[in-house]
Amino acid sequence: MPFNEAEDFVRELAIQMEMRKASFVGTYVIDPENLKRFLQVARILNVIVQDVGGKLVDVDITAQTLHGSISAQIPLLDLYKEFLKDFVAMLEMVDVFGVSPTTNGDLVIEVSINNVWRAFPADKTL
Repeated sequence: MPFNEAEDFVRELAIQMEMRKASFVGTYVIDPENLKRFLQVARILNVIVQDVGGKLVDVDITAQTLHGSISAQIPLLDLYKEFLKDFVAMLEMVDVFGVSPTTNGDLVIEVSINNVWRAFPADKTL
């Protein structure tokens, strides 16, 4: 699935989840600024993944954890390639970043944006 279709799907899924959860008092709603950061990070990581022949392993924005996270498996990075600027920009946007090796010599990059979801006070209306 091309990333723009995946991005539209993730955005639409998040909106639908928020609409369903909005029927409950004292629920969680999407924080628009953090969702925007999450989508920017997802876009950059997807470009890197495509450029180096990797794959997105997991994308999660469920309200259960309140955070958005993305995992990607890629061959060892050559940081001298032209995507270094975008990679550094992505690192500056994330709240949590992790790298771990796989048994086949690839790297798993995990990034997270905190508080994509935030508590919505029970005494407020949407």
